[in-house]
Amino acid sequence: MTSKGRLALAESSSIRPQERHVRVCLDAITKKLLLIAPEQMNKPREMKEYGYLELPHGNAKRPEVEDIPMEDIDRVLQRLPRGREEKGELLSIRRIEKRELRFLKCVTLFYRSLSKRDEIDVAFWRDDGPSREHEICFREIGGPALLGAKLLAESCPSVPDLQETPALAGLPEASTQVTPQDGAATGQFTGETMQSVLCHQHPGLLKEALSESTQRLLIISPWIRHQVVNWEFLTALDAALRRGVKVYIGYGIDDGEGHKGNAAQGKLPITQQAEKELNKLAQKYKNFKFVYVGNTHRKSLVCDDRFAVTTSFNWLSFRGDTGKPRDERGWVVRKKQYVDLQFNDDLRLLEQGYRGASKLQGAAQA
Repeated sequence: MTSKGRLALAESSSIRPQERHVRVCLDAITKKLLLIAPEQMNKPREMKEYGYLELPHGNAKRPEVEDIPMEDIDRVLQRLPRGREEKGELLSIRRIEKRELRFLKCVTLFYRSLSKRDEIDVAFWRDDGPSREHEICFREIGGPALLGAKLLAESCPSVPDLQETPALAGLPEASTQVTPQDGAATGQFTGETMQSVLCHQHPGLLKEALSESTQRLLIISPWIRHQVVNWEFLTALDAALRRGVKVYIGYGIDDGEGHKGNAAQGKLPITQQAEKELNKLAQKYKNFKFVYVGNTHRKSLVCDDRFAVTTSFNWLSFRGDTGKPRDERGWVVRKKQYVDLQFNDDLRLLEQGYRGASKLQGAAQA
């Protein structure tokens, strides 16, 4: 045999194509493979027996070979049990032999914007938790409209504004009126221009700002944790960005030398999951500015020209649970002039970062 013949013989003896049948589940909404066995899903007749509602996926086209990326199939194959002799690599996907319709159980939640009453979205909660990916994909294919969201918007009674509900808006709940003299002693004011805000009242103000802002929303929080920047927060933030609100979020605390770690407490200013989700929104929306300030203990919240809060409460790292008492206190102002002053000052911090008191004084004098 020639050298070329010996090489061909060696290759043919080491590579033996094999054809295997593999059952995979393709999500009709996200168009991605699910790492789940078909037996764990419900058949159509079981859907009827249980009384489940079938969600429309907006596409009657049956999945074809070109709709399934090879790398996704390869990822599924790696998870399947195989013997020693079955090791190899995926060469191609030849054909789809059979298609079956199966269903994965989930809970759907209809919610609407308080500023735009006719805008209704659908959120998804599966056994493994909320799925923002399904919510976004479902919205893009017009899923809420296919489920009758327009009819639901017309038939549902109006929901009272958060500002009319003191418990949700974070306003003080007082059963008796106080005189101006008593108010000065306790920090409570009967007027609307300025109010004291205690720990458990902060989350209501944050929710109000997320759901009702129409022009601008600014949040400064030294630390950010995914336990606060969770599915509920991200969904509300995404809705605010879609309705055109200019959103600014600044964070960051370090040892003063530019390192993104807090030497005093030994914890990073932001968790990896929260940073990933917020960066994803920042790439998607031009009206979202997500900024690492550098070193700040400032905690601020500004909603349009309606109110501004200066506080010791860490907006995006502490939920303010009533079951976890913490002595936090802040002040909310509702006069446009002072709201604008705080917004402009906070915006300068996000744009320039903290440069130290002496440098700021020098810049002011110049």
